[in-house]
Amino acid sequence: MPDSYGETCLFLMAVEPSLVHVIWDVDPAVLKGIKDQGRDDLHPVRFILRFHDVTSNIFDVEKSLASFDVDIDLNEKKRYVPLRNAGRAYWAEIGTINAAGSFSHIVRSNVTETPRVGTIPETERQFVMVQEVAAQEGAAIDVPPEPLSHER
Repeated sequence: MPDSYGETCLFLMAVEPSLVHVIWDVDPAVLKGIKDQGRDDLHPVRFILRFHDVTSNIFDVEKSLASFDVDIDLNEKKRYVPLRNAGRAYWAEIGTINAAGSFSHIVRSNVTETPRVGTIPETERQFVMVQEVAAQEGAAIDVPPEPLSHER
């Protein structure tokens, strides 16, 4: 497999209520641009994944409720990340943080929603006889008296 596919991308996939799988690729030309801007070995930067909780603002992802950072090695290209809360909507971005703490954005992900913890309480089941409903509505529905056979 190649070291890079030449496209900068970031994808989130919910795995469990409090766990996402993250896959990324950063174009080598983008990395060269970071070095050309003075962010090289003399001016170390950290590459991070910044997660944003956008649960109540899923259609306006610029307004996140909270965010947290995870340090990454860009060469990993994938990672499982535990989340702080289950049943939430998140998006992430890869960026750099310099020695002064300034964040520089590189790429943004899709929004993913994690499932809630636990089960949904069972509700009362209600069954309806089609012929009875049809009779009440004044319609005639021809329902076979026996289940149809798949024999030929």
